[in-house]
Amino acid sequence: MLQESQRLLIEVLKDLNGELVNFVNCRVRCTDYAEEIVQNVFLKIRESKSLPRKISNPRAFIFKIAGNLALDALRQEKKRAQILSQNFAVESPLQSTRSEEASFELNEQMRFLMETIEELPPRCQEVLLLSKFEGLTYREIASRLGISIKGVEQHMTLALKRCRSALEQAEC
Repeated sequence: MLQESQRLLIEVLKDLNGELVNFVNCRVRCTDYAEEIVQNVFLKIRESKSLPRKISNPRAFIFKIAGNLALDALRQEKKRAQILSQNFAVESPLQSTRSEEASFELNEQMRFLMETIEELPPRCQEVLLLSKFEGLTYREIASRLGISIKGVEQHMTLALKRCRSALEQAEC
C-alpha cells in the first residue's frame, strides 16, 4: 500500500513527465535514455520505504531525484568506457583515428571478447557484468547473488583469464 507522500509524488510526477524528460535529456543527451531515467524516478518513488511523511516542495524533490539518477547514469557510462579501454585494452572506434585495417582488428577483438563473455558459465558471466558494466564491488555482488566474496573473486579470475586469452588469440 502506498504512503500518502508516495501518492502525492506520483501525481505530481505524472503532471511533470514531459518537463522532467526534457530536464534529464539536457543532461544525458538521449531522449530514450532520459525517458528510462524518468521511469526509474517513478519506480524509486513507488518502491521507497523511507520517504518523508511531508514533502514541502514535491516538484523540487522529484527534480532532485531525476538529477541524481541522471548523474548516476552518466557516471556509470563513463565507468563502462574506462573499464573497456583499461581492462580489455580496446579503443573506442569513435575516438580512434586508425586506418581501416586497425578498425577491422578492433572489431575482431570486440567480437572475440563478446563471444567469450557469452560462453562463460552463467554465474561467472553474471559476476563479470555486475562488476565491469554495473560497477558493483565484490561485496555488493556477493550480497546480491548470495555467494561469498571469495566466490566472486574466483568467478572474476576465471572470466578475466578467459577474456584476456580471447584477446590474445584475436591478436594472432
